[in-house]
Amino acid sequence: MAFKRFTDIKFRLGKSGKPMVSIWKQGQISFNTAAMLIYKLKDYDLAVLFYDEDARSIGIMLTNDEKEDGAIKLIKRKSGGFSVSGKSFFARSQDKL
Repeated sequence: MAFKRFTDIKFRLGKSGKPMVSIWKQGQISFNTAAMLIYKLKDYDLAVLFYDEDARSIGIMLTNDEKEDGAIKLIKRKSGGFSVSGKSFFARSQDKL
């Protein structure tokens, strides 16, 4: 029997194949592979973090505009992953979220 190419997108993009964000204890916000591909993170250098006090949720806007108020560097890891440092964001908004 000949080799067959494995192309199941569910496994290549993670268990669910859906874009997901992880928030680590130290405040790092990381994006899974599906989020990296769908939202084209390679095209951006910065992110702006938002919070909604009523819904107790956060939002992330990707940008390349260094003049954007609150813009922080999008970290491009050598392993190919992307993350944002949210440490100061979570420290300042802890009582609101």
